Amino acid sequence: MLVFNYGIRKRNAEEQRRLNQVINFRRNELREKLKRIELKLMEVMDEKDFSRFKESYIMNRVPSKPLYEDDKSIEEAAASFAAKDAEKKSKKAQEEKKN
Repeated sequence: MLVFNYGIRKRNAEEQRRLNQVINFRRNELREKLKRIELKLMEVMDEKDFSRFKESYIMNRVPSKPLYEDDKSIEEAAASFAAKDAEKKSKKAQEEKKN
């Protein structure tokens, strides 16, 4: 489809280099996906292939209950939020009583 009133923007060298890089990444991704389909491999990656260490952040790549780190800071933050929420509710209730 040709649109005659739309100007064709010329890309500078940096934009063209980046576009070519993205196109090549996408082609490689599609080649790898086709190879996995042909070999009937799973699409999901296992983090053990990349790291054997116990990470301090959460990765949600498997359909199971996530394992959370037990830390007192989480409990303290939850208590702080609960206290602030209770304070807001009490202020709102007092304002409603005044009106």
